[in-house]
Amino acid sequence: MSDLHEIEIFWRDLHPWLQSLGYELRPRFRPGWIPSWVIDPPATVFDQWNREDRILLIKGSLMDVTRISDGKQFMLKRIPKRPGNEKDIANYLASPPASEDPRNHCLPIEDVLNAPGYDNFEIIVLRLLRPFDSPRFDTIGECVDFFLQAFRGLQFIHSRHVAHRDCTALNLLMDASDMFLEGFHPVKYNKSRDFTGSAKHYTRTQRPPKYYWIDFGQAVQFDEAEQNPRVLRVYANDRSVPEFQDSEPERLYDPFPIDIYYLGNMVRTYFLEGHEFYAARLGLAFMKPLVDDMVQDDPTKRPNIDECVARLEATVASLSSRKLRSQVILSTDNLFGYIYRFFPHWTRRIATFSRVYPLFQDLHPWLQSIGYDLRPRFRPGWVPSWTLIPNRTVLDEWRNEDRLLLYNEALMDVVRVRDGKQFMLKRIPKYPGNEKEIALYLASPPPSEDSRNNCVEIEDVLNAPDDPDWEIIVMRLMRPFYTPRFDTIGECVDFFLQAFKGLQFIHSRHVAHRDCTGSNMMMDATDMYPQGFHPVMHEQNREFTRPAKHYTRTQRPPKYHWIDFGQAVRFDEDDENPRVPCIHANDRSVPEFQDPDHESRDYDPFPIDIYYLGNLVRRYFLEGHDGLYPALLGLDFMKPLIADMVQDDPTKRPDIDECVYRLEQIVASLSSWKLRSQVRQSDDLTAGYIYRFFPHWFRRITYIVRGIPPIPSRKIAS
Repeated sequence: MSDLHEIEIFWRDLHPWLQSLGYELRPRFRPGWIPSWVIDPPATVFDQWNREDRILLIKGSLMDVTRISDGKQFMLKRIPKRPGNEKDIANYLASPPASEDPRNHCLPIEDVLNAPGYDNFEIIVLRLLRPFDSPRFDTIGECVDFFLQAFRGLQFIHSRHVAHRDCTALNLLMDASDMFLEGFHPVKYNKSRDFTGSAKHYTRTQRPPKYYWIDFGQAVQFDEAEQNPRVLRVYANDRSVPEFQDSEPERLYDPFPIDIYYLGNMVRTYFLEGHEFYAARLGLAFMKPLVDDMVQDDPTKRPNIDECVARLEATVASLSSRKLRSQVILSTDNLFGYIYRFFPHWTRRIATFSRVYPLFQDLHPWLQSIGYDLRPRFRPGWVPSWTLIPNRTVLDEWRNEDRLLLYNEALMDVVRVRDGKQFMLKRIPKYPGNEKEIALYLASPPPSEDSRNNCVEIEDVLNAPDDPDWEIIVMRLMRPFYTPRFDTIGECVDFFLQAFKGLQFIHSRHVAHRDCTGSNMMMDATDMYPQGFHPVMHEQNREFTRPAKHYTRTQRPPKYHWIDFGQAVRFDEDDENPRVPCIHANDRSVPEFQDPDHESRDYDPFPIDIYYLGNLVRRYFLEGHDGLYPALLGLDFMKPLIADMVQDDPTKRPDIDECVYRLEQIVASLSSWKLRSQVRQSDDLTAGYIYRFFPHWFRRITYIVRGIPPIPSRKIAS
């Protein structure tokens, strides 16, 4: 161990030259090195094992260095000189306009060095990274952030007509400089830089890292006009590619579906199933349908990267905050390990993390100039309020309004300065027929005059400076349709009528929503909450000082709105056979999409909308789901209609006109007594039932005396 290997001698001989350029090597690779265990003999074998200068190189072509001027760590990589090499492609992806794309997760080259006496290779300088899975993921949300960055990063690469051809786990690394403020050892990542202890670090949630695709040594750039890209096979770190299992090495392949396989198989092997030295991570089953499609044997059936990203984003949008904050458990974790990590996880989960969202924070001055203000957390120069509290506790942080994060990076709540009204901003991409255009069509005369119109209205459209590919739509602030809980059967019936008639209106305008699920049905509760409510913690008041005071739905009837027309499609009025490709929405249970070949077919989207609406009622009212939403009792009268709406055969489902007709017949058959009866949840305890029983009856008698109808009526209430 006291002798250097040949490749180590190469780097040692370059030490004086590297030092002249401002880079320093570790002691082992400096001329005249004498092993520390020779100078200071170890007391035990274990002591020798803990000497830093025993650590070898990770790989002969790589060498870690420290920049003398500022102490920053970098990695040197020796690459052959040739046209179109790794350096050329990396520089192309790091040059404007590519460098300005927010999806760009390609590792930039910091410098290029030409060693004296070596004309056949060059040395590129890269920032020091570490494996993407070290340290272990703490929450589901951290895994989701990794998926989003990895998928969008590959989407960016493909958008530049570049195939990576080795986008495997070894080539997706993490810039953890914000997580490890004091650095870490470049080879033994769990050790401190000086090798004297463990490297101290934050979690990914506390200090979010950026993941980078690296190593473009196998990458190929195609001409923009190339319609049929083909290359010879090149074996990468993942040898399981189905196309490469035959014995025809001269066959040409399309490299882009192979990249899709690599990415899907990485998620499968490192997260969903595990392999060899890597345990599976539990709680990520929501990724399985997409990953299964990405690793199909037939490359023509794999989705392209744009579809992968769209499906991933739709999947992520369907996950609750509770799910995203839940702890990641490995398949190999034993009870002791689980308990050991359980309490620190919950301490972090309860505490507030000081994360700022640069996009909207940077837009704050511009938003102010047009009359909108952000919450304190998102203003430039924000200082967390809890840092000003001496001897603060975790509970102090929990009580502060500015601890609250965004629940979706594309959304931001604002207050209109002139009247104090609350609105929601949504950042959407600009393209023909996008969400804005369909929403504006449905809100324009004559559709806007239809009494069934329950589509969200766009209050304004903003074009942020220096953001030509995106626009911001302004909408009224709403809240989930199920909060606060329904008090009476009549309130549930009012929801059903508005939801069904709202979809009937959409279909009557030849528009298929394609994602009319629980996440996209919201409630305008302005009349119920005269003093407003907090835009993130809906049960709190605007100031975050106490619970938000509110009326019931019967006292101040709300209006329910279908939102998010990002997946919607508008058909020509005389189109008798509307067909669209499969797009997975927030509800992944559509029977048509359970077939392994479903993505190769086109579908009539209108029966799928019927399924979504029926399943919404089934999951949020009749049966409950996911352990988060209990069933509501007393609604059995809806079961026959819902059973027909969620049939496996789409041709047997009723259309929306029939659904509305049948619903109205059902409602007409319900007595006033039934409609005024209290809604109980399947998880209600006796004490909770009694607690709500007397206030309910007091309201019920009041409604009867005052002549308030059992089904809330906005007209009568106003």
